[in-house]
Amino acid sequence: MSLLQTLLWVFMVLGPVLGTAVYQQFGMEVSILATSACFLLSALALVFLPSDQQQPKRQEGNLSSLLREMSDGIRFVIKNRLLLQLSLCFTWVGLGVGVISPLSIFPRHRAVTFARRGFEMD
Repeated sequence: MSLLQTLLWVFMVLGPVLGTAVYQQFGMEVSILATSACFLLSALALVFLPSDQQQPKRQEGNLSSLLREMSDGIRFVIKNRLLLQLSLCFTWVGLGVGVISPLSIFPRHRAVTFARRGFEMD
Protein backbone atom coordinates (compact mmCIF):
# COMPACT_ATOMS: atom_id res chain seq x y z
CA MET A 1 0.00 0.00 0.00
CA SER A 2 2.83 2.40 0.76
CA LEU A 3 4.29 1.79 -2.70
CA LEU A 4 0.93 2.65 -4.24
CA GLN A 5 0.71 5.88 -2.22
CA THR A 6 4.29 6.78 -3.13
CA LEU A 7 3.61 6.28 -6.83
CA LEU A 8 0.39 8.26 -6.56
CA TRP A 9 2.13 11.27 -5.03
CA VAL A 10 5.12 11.04 -7.39
CA PHE A 11 2.84 11.16 -10.40
CA MET A 12 0.75 13.93 -8.85
CA VAL A 13 3.94 16.00 -8.71
CA LEU A 14 5.50 14.88 -12.00
CA GLY A 15 2.26 14.62 -14.01
CA PRO A 16 1.72 18.36 -14.51
CA VAL A 17 5.40 18.83 -15.36
CA LEU A 18 5.33 16.09 -17.99
CA GLY A 19 1.94 17.26 -19.28
CA THR A 20 3.21 20.80 -19.67
CA ALA A 21 6.31 19.58 -21.51
CA VAL A 22 4.20 17.48 -23.91
CA TYR A 23 1.80 20.39 -24.45
CA GLN A 24 4.63 22.87 -25.10
CA GLN A 25 6.51 20.51 -27.41
CA PHE A 26 3.70 18.85 -29.39
CA GLY A 27 0.52 20.87 -28.85
CA MET A 28 -2.92 20.29 -27.44
CA GLU A 29 -3.97 17.44 -29.75
CA VAL A 30 -1.05 15.20 -28.82
CA SER A 31 -1.50 16.05 -25.14
CA ILE A 32 -5.17 15.03 -25.18
CA LEU A 33 -4.37 11.93 -27.24
CA ALA A 34 -1.68 10.88 -24.72
CA THR A 35 -4.10 11.42 -21.83
CA SER A 36 -6.76 9.35 -23.60
CA ALA A 37 -4.27 6.56 -24.28
CA CYS A 38 -3.28 6.52 -20.60
CA PHE A 39 -6.92 6.22 -19.52
CA LEU A 40 -7.54 3.40 -22.00
CA LEU A 41 -4.43 1.52 -20.87
CA SER A 42 -5.53 1.95 -17.27
CA ALA A 43 -8.97 0.54 -18.09
CA LEU A 44 -7.37 -2.37 -19.93
CA ALA A 45 -5.15 -3.11 -16.92
CA LEU A 46 -8.21 -3.10 -14.64
CA VAL A 47 -9.90 -5.72 -16.81
CA PHE A 48 -7.08 -8.19 -16.12
CA LEU A 49 -7.05 -7.75 -12.34
CA PRO A 50 -8.33 -10.76 -10.40
CA SER A 51 -11.69 -10.33 -8.70
CA ASP A 52 -11.96 -10.02 -4.94
CA GLN A 53 -12.88 -13.07 -2.93
CA GLN A 54 -16.43 -13.06 -1.67
CA GLN A 55 -16.71 -12.33 2.03
CA PRO A 56 -19.57 -13.73 4.06
CA LYS A 57 -22.36 -11.24 4.57
CA ARG A 58 -23.02 -10.06 8.08
CA GLN A 59 -26.44 -10.08 9.62
CA GLU A 60 -25.97 -6.64 11.18
CA GLY A 61 -27.60 -3.45 9.96
CA ASN A 62 -25.64 -1.69 7.24
CA LEU A 63 -25.67 1.83 8.67
CA SER A 64 -24.81 0.87 12.25
CA SER A 65 -21.95 -1.43 11.21
CA LEU A 66 -20.62 1.23 8.84
CA LEU A 67 -20.65 3.90 11.55
CA ARG A 68 -19.05 1.52 14.04
CA GLU A 69 -16.27 0.59 11.61
CA MET A 70 -15.66 4.25 10.79
CA SER A 71 -15.47 5.20 14.47
CA ASP A 72 -13.12 2.25 15.15
CA GLY A 73 -10.86 3.43 12.32
CA ILE A 74 -10.84 7.03 13.56
CA ARG A 75 -10.02 5.88 17.10
CA PHE A 76 -7.19 3.71 15.76
CA VAL A 77 -5.69 6.64 13.82
CA ILE A 78 -5.98 8.95 16.85
CA LYS A 79 -4.25 6.41 19.13
CA ASN A 80 -1.38 5.86 16.68
CA ARG A 81 0.75 9.01 16.75
CA LEU A 82 2.43 8.42 13.38
CA LEU A 83 -0.86 7.81 11.59
CA LEU A 84 -2.34 10.89 13.21
CA GLN A 85 0.58 13.03 12.04
CA LEU A 86 0.35 11.61 8.52
CA SER A 87 -3.40 12.21 8.43
CA LEU A 88 -2.98 15.80 9.54
CA CYS A 89 -0.21 16.31 6.98
CA PHE A 90 -2.37 14.91 4.16
CA THR A 91 -5.24 17.08 5.35
CA TRP A 92 -3.15 20.26 5.24
CA VAL A 93 -1.63 19.36 1.87
CA GLY A 94 -5.08 18.62 0.45
CA LEU A 95 -6.45 21.89 1.76
CA GLY A 96 -3.45 23.75 0.37
CA VAL A 97 -3.83 22.20 -3.06
CA GLY A 98 -7.55 22.91 -2.99
CA VAL A 99 -6.95 26.56 -2.14
CA ILE A 100 -4.13 27.07 -4.64
CA SER A 101 -5.69 25.25 -7.64
CA PRO A 102 -8.32 27.87 -8.52
CA LEU A 103 -5.78 30.70 -8.29
CA SER A 104 -4.44 30.00 -11.79
CA ILE A 105 -7.59 31.52 -13.27
CA PHE A 106 -6.81 35.02 -11.98
CA PRO A 107 -3.77 35.81 -14.18
CA ARG A 108 -5.74 34.61 -17.22
CA HIS A 109 -8.76 36.66 -16.22
CA ARG A 110 -6.58 39.73 -15.74
CA ALA A 111 -4.92 39.22 -19.16
CA VAL A 112 -8.29 38.87 -20.88
CA THR A 113 -9.64 41.95 -19.09
CA PHE A 114 -6.60 44.02 -20.03
CA ALA A 115 -6.74 42.80 -23.64
CA ARG A 116 -10.39 43.85 -23.92
CA ARG A 117 -9.47 47.30 -22.68
CA GLY A 118 -6.61 47.62 -25.18
CA PHE A 119 -3.70 47.15 -22.76
CA GLU A 120 -0.84 44.74 -23.29
CA MET A 121 0.65 42.60 -20.56
CA ASP A 122 4.29 41.58 -20.41
